Amino acid sequence: MKRRAKQHKTNYQYNMILITALKIAKKSGYLRLSHANVAIAARCYKGLVREYFPSMQQLRRAVMRAAINDKALLVLAQGLCMRDPHAQKAPDDLKVEAMQELTRVAMAATC
Repeated sequence: MKRRAKQHKTNYQYNMILITALKIAKKSGYLRLSHANVAIAARCYKGLVREYFPSMQQLRRAVMRAAINDKALLVLAQGLCMRDPHAQKAPDDLKVEAMQELTRVAMAATC
């Protein structure tokens, strides 16, 4: 029973950190992710973020997968522009939609 409770807590913490990281990527940009700003936003220790995502590559990979699942188009578009290998694996129709959204936002910003 204790093991199940610990696993539930672990899954909850992992998901909380990942959701927070995706929110940061949506609001501030994919490149602005860091262990420190995710920890601050998630109200946890940086060490806990590093426990689940030891490297920035692992954190970005998880965020990109979450962005694809969540259809976070601007995050996906940023990954595509950076030639992120996980963004490249997104379905073609979603990649087109993401780039169209990026174009729309860029056009709106120039007007």
